[in-house]
Order: sequence, then structure tokens, then C-alpha cells
Amino acid sequence: MAHPSLKRADEFLEVFNRKFDKKYSSIESFNAARKPYWQMILTGMERAEACKSCPFVRAIVAMEVAVRAGHAGMLPPKASAKMFSGIESKLQIPIETSKDGVHLQDEKIPAILAMAIRGLPSRNEIPAPVLARLLYGAEGLAVCDHITGWVKEGKELAYWEHDFKHFANLLLDHLEVDQQSRAAFDGKVARKIEGAKARRLEGLQRSMQDGSLQEMLQQAMRPKIQEYQGGPWRPMTDEELEEEQQFLRGQP
Repeated sequence: MAHPSLKRADEFLEVFNRKFDKKYSSIESFNAARKPYWQMILTGMERAEACKSCPFVRAIVAMEVAVRAGHAGMLPPKASAKMFSGIESKLQIPIETSKDGVHLQDEKIPAILAMAIRGLPSRNEIPAPVLARLLYGAEGLAVCDHITGWVKEGKELAYWEHDFKHFANLLLDHLEVDQQSRAAFDGKVARKIEGAKARRLEGLQRSMQDGSLQEMLQQAMRPKIQEYQGGPWRPMTDEELEEEQQFLRGQP
């Protein structure tokens, strides 16, 4: 029989993951998805923070929601605005991007994660099934290395201060994982990261062969428009693009 805290965590995560995957398994426009994507992650983290009566549920939910932040390779609104502002100043050309969500407090994600890990009891007070799940969470954090480059000093997510690998190590330290087990953990993480890179490369090669990558890049390079003010951005259709080009050429 599962430990009660695992049952509670799984009940929440099952609903969260199902809704998240339904909405964001495929993202056509970062402009349109950026704010709601990060808002959903932040809301999940705040739900974890609210689990004050059970530090196990709080830590498990916080870790397994947090890793979603690295899955799409999409910066939160505040960091994205900073990045595009820097590009605009360098290139001296305006870049059409959505400023929606720049006040979203995504810095609460690492703060809640740190609080949840530090709020765990000592290792000898943690039941074996819960300990195994926490180590699984640490593994997920360590493998989620997508945002590491953005968190460095001077980069867009520097205000986070720490990447997910830091929090994985924070948990391992808290759980007093011995050197041998830690070496095994690091080896497993390295193999998973290399496996993920190999799968991405294989997918890229397959996309280049069947032409889907070229089509995706062409779609990404098309000008974006809104159906209405504040609505989602989408690539122009062939007809809209031709009309825009005729207008720019001064043709009727």
C-alpha cells in the first residue's frame, strides 16, 4: 500500500500533468503560450507551497512541477522581455514580441523549491517509499539542464540565482547521500542526459530528411499577426503574406 503522502502527491500531479500536457504538448507560438505556460507552473508551485501540513507532499509536488519549467526551452515573460530588449539594442531594429505577463513572479519557483527541500525532516524520519520518490525527484531536477545557461550571472534568468542541478544537490546534501550512492546518482543522470541528447539529434535528422524541419523553420520565420487586440499570435497565411509583401512594394 502506498504511503499516504505519496497518494496525496499523485492525486494532485495526475490532474496537473494531464491538464499541462493537454495544453502544452505542442506549442505553436511562444508569444501566445508564454504567459499561461509559466502561470500554470507558478500556480502549481504555489499549491505545493500551501501543503504546510505535509513536507513530503510539498517537496514532491514542488520538484515534479518545477521541472516543467525546462521542458519547452521557453523563457518566462520577464526574462524574455529582457532578452529581446538586448537584441533590439544590438541590432537597432524593433522586434514584435508580446509583453504580456512581464509582471509574473517566476522567481518564486526556485524560492518555493528551496523552501520545500529545506523543510524536509532528517533522513532517518523519512519512510523508505518517500525517500525513493524524493531521490526520483532529485534525478528529474538534475536531468533538467535546459535552463542552466540562462541562470548564469548576467544572463536572462540570473535573478533565479540557482539552476535545477543546484536544487538536486541541495536535496542530496539534505538526505545525507553517501559518496558511493552519489557517484551512482551522477552516472545515472549523465546517461539520461546523453540519451536525451541522442534522441533530440535523431529527431532532428529525421525532420531534416522528411522536410518537416524546413517547414517548421519557414513557419517560425513568417510574420505573426493577431486576430484581435490581446489575442494569440499566429503565423500569416500565404495569402496574408503575399498581401503584406504587395503593400510593402507599393502595389495595389
